[in-house]
Amino acid sequence: GGFHQLGIQALACGVSVVYAGVVSFVLLKIIDRTIGLRATTTDVLLEIAGKIRQVRAELSVEPGAKITVHVAVENSAGADFVRAHSAFLMSLARLGEVKFDKPATKMIHAVLRKGVEIYLDLAGSIDIEREKARLEKEITTIEKGKQAAQAKLDSPQFAERAPTELVEAEKQKLVDYNTRLDRVRDMLSSLS
Repeated sequence: GGFHQLGIQALACGVSVVYAGVVSFVLLKIIDRTIGLRATTTDVLLEIAGKIRQVRAELSVEPGAKITVHVAVENSAGADFVRAHSAFLMSLARLGEVKFDKPATKMIHAVLRKGVEIYLDLAGSIDIEREKARLEKEITTIEKGKQAAQAKLDSPQFAERAPTELVEAEKQKLVDYNTRLDRVRDMLSSLS
């Protein structure tokens, strides 16, 4: 034996570990691209409740208001899980009713992940016209901030003189403005 044999065995172990890692990575990528890696059903339930609470907060829905939410889950196992635990979801997100369909009328709509959509019926819970006006005002504010950030980035003096960290921060600010703008416009179109 000796150290030479030990070195060969250690090398073989290392090669086996790397091989298993590469093969696992490739197989997981193939699975993710074909059928998708699934989150646990509990994660889906918590994500639904979290999104409902986020929309409620963004639109200033009264905390005690019992709203109706329509949940559309493409995966039948996920839909069965959400249906079986709808009472928990109602409690967690302060809902009046959970329905499992896509509504015929236009409602606040959110896509959570592949195959999961929610629609919130906020009629009677918020003043739609006032909320539209608030969102339009917010869009104007965001657009002004976006234009200011873009003007700063377009300025040759800023690009030449500013530290790299500051330039990167302005670029991130621009990305954040675009993300917020898309979200607010989606909310506004859901109310229209």
